[in-house]
Amino acid sequence: MTTHRHRRLFVAAILGGLLYSLPILLRNWFPRLSSSFFFFLYSLSVFGLLVLLFAALLFACAMLLWERIRLGRVSDSLRQASIGLVISFVSTILVLCAAKLIERGLPTGSWLATFDSIAWCNPDAARYVKNDITIRQKMLGDVVSHVLPGHSRAQIEVRLGPSLDTAYFRQSGRDMIYALGPERDSIFVADDEWLLIWLDHDGRFERYAIYND
Repeated sequence: MTTHRHRRLFVAAILGGLLYSLPILLRNWFPRLSSSFFFFLYSLSVFGLLVLLFAALLFACAMLLWERIRLGRVSDSLRQASIGLVISFVSTILVLCAAKLIERGLPTGSWLATFDSIAWCNPDAARYVKNDITIRQKMLGDVVSHVLPGHSRAQIEVRLGPSLDTAYFRQSGRDMIYALGPERDSIFVADDEWLLIWLDHDGRFERYAIYND
């Protein structure tokens, strides 16, 4: 009977952590979700939940130690509660890590589309899209992974079009710059998002960065 309770607790704790963390994964396929007020409140609640779970874990560990020293044994209820807390905490952390791995250091939604030069160079490719992100933002992951590495300025401009002639971020020393669209992952969208590119001394791609003005 105790084994069955442990199994149910194990399954419930994992499902609870996964379901609660699901919106963090979903925002990679629905990037405008991360700009909503709901997601802002949800993010705060995730942080609060992790703090509470961690505090509860510390308390449970203290109680386990106290029962072991004072009584010489640990009650089944406290053991089960401790197991549930550990599983919930770990499963939530794992989902958060999975979300970060999917994003691969880029804003949400950057891996939704493969690169298409015609679509990228379309005059509307970086313009605001209601309840969505721009086509350039969806292609960004493919651009920085496969279009930029190893290529010269001329080769990059053949595929991405000419670098913009603008003073934005010139003080950063960047060599090329492309508009991506409105800022992502923010409730109050007041800035634009830019792809900055630096070239090495041979004129080939060296590194990139995403800036908001």
